[in-house]
Amino acid sequence: MDGLRCARQVRELQTRGSLIRHVTIIAVTANARKEQIESTVAAGMDDFMPKLFRVPDLLPKTEKLRAPEQWRRPSVRRL
Repeated sequence: MDGLRCARQVRELQTRGSLIRHVTIIAVTANARKEQIESTVAAGMDDFMPKLFRVPDLLPKTEKLRAPEQWRRPSVRRL
């Protein structure tokens, strides 16, 4: 499964209620052209990082996208 398909499936699980909160998805891709960026957004990804990246470049993106309540609630509904 590639990252685009995975992102679509995660968003589908959220739509159906199987996941009870937003899961942040950041694409890491060697293809950072406009078309590839648009396809990541269309698949439901929140942001992207071009390869090769450094962790200090990634941290601000994760902080910007992370909601504080994500760390207090479980992401999977228990049956």
